[in-house]
Amino acid sequence: MPDIQDQPVSPAENQEKEVSPKTIGASRLADASSLNKPEEKKPLPKIKYPPLLWLKTQELVKEIKKEIQVEVLVYFTQESAKICNEDVDYFFSHVRELPPESPLALVLISSGGEVTAAWRIANVLRNYCQELTVIVPSRCASTATLLALSAEKILFGPAGYLTAIDSSLTHSLNPRPIPSQPPTNVSVDQVSRIVKFIEKHLKKNPGSKTLPEILFEKIHPVVLAELERTSSLSKMTAKNLMKLRRNAPSEADQNRIADLLNDAYPSHGYPIVLREAQQIGLPAEPTPKVLNPLLWELVKLYSIISKKETTNFIPSWYHSEGMPVIIESTNKRTFYNYSYDKRLMHHPVGWVTESDHSRWRSLTPDRQSPGKPIMSEIEL
Repeated sequence: MPDIQDQPVSPAENQEKEVSPKTIGASRLADASSLNKPEEKKPLPKIKYPPLLWLKTQELVKEIKKEIQVEVLVYFTQESAKICNEDVDYFFSHVRELPPESPLALVLISSGGEVTAAWRIANVLRNYCQELTVIVPSRCASTATLLALSAEKILFGPAGYLTAIDSSLTHSLNPRPIPSQPPTNVSVDQVSRIVKFIEKHLKKNPGSKTLPEILFEKIHPVVLAELERTSSLSKMTAKNLMKLRRNAPSEADQNRIADLLNDAYPSHGYPIVLREAQQIGLPAEPTPKVLNPLLWELVKLYSIISKKETTNFIPSWYHSEGMPVIIESTNKRTFYNYSYDKRLMHHPVGWVTESDHSRWRSLTPDRQSPGKPIMSEIEL
């Protein structure tokens, strides 16, 4: 058996508050074996789990802290995962013991998520730190960009970037390519460009229909109203986040930056790198060169840890394990672990979820076995 730091995350029914990954893995495999149908006589393959890599990430977090002389917190979401309100409460245990008015560095790696979650996370952090630095070693997109606006300083690694904060919406009333397909995603920028195109066309070719009549034939007015609402929310949140800084920009600069990030970019995913962030007026600086190899190694490790692992028992039955969201600081990792089976049932039921052990968990050092973590379930 490998050391526990390389052991997989694996849930179990009726587990205690503190559990060993080895024990969980054995129990989970026993559960899976009991689900065999009579015709499934072959031994089940061992369930595959993502590695914890606990010692390696902890070493890097401590090394980064040593180099910048500031407490370090990492917030990582897999590319397919989102920053969401469920994550917010799990920051508390990482910051509640910080000395009063201490500085904090947040290593932020995320593709975005819920706007309101960024506002809540920033307020949790600012309640426990006097000065916030956001470190951007890689992707820091959309809602993650919003969260970065709350920092006194944003440090860009060589591959780090922000993006626009404009809103898009998938709504049941959105246009559908064909009636049987799901509705398309519509963005504020797309609607703005459509409006400009129609206005230009009507000037050259006046007709009996007005601009709203033409627009409403393709995009429901409720969708347009919802897009306007979410766009206003993004701008308001951006300005409120900038106000959290000790050196908050002027109201005019807050409005300018919020409008620019929300309205000025034709592509939501356009990467705003260091130089452009500085031109916008963000407190952007390059990371100290000594940090770059440490941050790059950290990004690689979290990419490995968060990779989905699938075990195929038979063509109609498989098991999935993953860690899509990770919050880590010195001597503590909090993460969401999804762990479930999928089985294909007869038409029209399709794929159904079985044995779902998904939940939030934490890793902390085992004082009796230095270097090996204790895995615990978290209940709020």
